[in-house]
Amino acid sequence: MWVVAVEMWSARRAAETRSDKHLEELASILTRMDDPGIHVREFNALDARFHALIATASGNAIIQDLSGGLRSAVEQQMIEAYDQLEDWRDASISVRSEHRQILEALRDRDPELAAAVVRSHAMNFFRDALASAEDAPAEAAVATA
Repeated sequence: MWVVAVEMWSARRAAETRSDKHLEELASILTRMDDPGIHVREFNALDARFHALIATASGNAIIQDLSGGLRSAVEQQMIEAYDQLEDWRDASISVRSEHRQILEALRDRDPELAAAVVRSHAMNFFRDALASAEDAPAEAAVATA
């Protein structure tokens, strides 16, 4: 779970190095994610932007590149996981709540809380994605493997 380790490191570091501008941009992303008319693809793009901005706020160019690469590697899985949900908007409620918790930890400059919330957020996503894949018909599960 390299992606989880990189996300945790990014969040921990971003809590120490983030600027007010980073916080404003993260809050703006969350506002856009709250739009009731948002399309699932836009929601996924904003989710990716939220996490990329945390990597940027870490101030480490290598982590930014690594995070972007890992995010690209799981992007299709994320889209497919959302596509398999009965109502992706229900799932988005917890995603947005977890994003707010991450933002608060960054705002409070609490690196350990930021890392813990990011870990929980990532593990929740992967748990739910795996559960959706297991519930899908066998041919769909093979296609996503």
